[in-house]
Amino acid sequence: MGYKKLKTAPIIREPNSGMNRVLTVVGYLGRAFVLFLCVMGASLFLGDALALVAAEGYPEIGAPGGTVAFCAFLFSAAAAVGAYDRRAAIVSPIASIAIFVGALALNGNPAVLAWDAVRCVVNTAVRRLADAGFMSFASFALPENYHYDEELLLCVGMAFVAAVFTVIFSLCLFRRAKLAATTVVCVLLLVPVFTYNITRSVAGIVWAITFIAAALSLCLFDRRYVGSEFAFIEKRKK
Repeated sequence: MGYKKLKTAPIIREPNSGMNRVLTVVGYLGRAFVLFLCVMGASLFLGDALALVAAEGYPEIGAPGGTVAFCAFLFSAAAAVGAYDRRAAIVSPIASIAIFVGALALNGNPAVLAWDAVRCVVNTAVRRLADAGFMSFASFALPENYHYDEELLLCVGMAFVAAVFTVIFSLCLFRRAKLAATTVVCVLLLVPVFTYNITRSVAGIVWAITFIAAALSLCLFDRRYVGSEFAFIEKRKK
């Protein structure tokens, strides 16, 4: 019985069966907000560690934190819309890609800008690791004959990073919070950064705590109201 309930449970599990439509919508927005915190926190944490994001007290060029947060918000909103139903799941990604390509086109050739952004992100990360004493990473550097301003390229690059994290955390959290998969993602993100000790600022640690706490809170909620603990409680009631 518990397995059947888990299999057919709605995206938003209502702790109280008497919850009305308004509270259901609030719950859906709450999940979207958790997704946003995870995407923004993970992006800023990684960006801070690899010098991709501007940080107070550091002279390196970097993408503004506000720009990264704005990209995380847009991508998280698009993912939340796409999770609503099957039609939205088709329309939302296509519309998001079209809008993103259009935004790139406003600043130049989208293909050239995207390739320059990828190279700039790789080279900035490699330079950061080399500055931290890991010179072996210098072999991964790419040619730096960019066609656009480096700050613009890092903004576009961080938008790509935010988009990747949106896909990852959407699969791990939004429809069903998967504790094992979420834990693996968090570990894979945290361990290399702390192993190489490349965190730059307290803000980076704060963002790490933010996305971990947000992800775990949703995992624990779903465990209680949808997952194994919910099934166990239902079984005992029977």
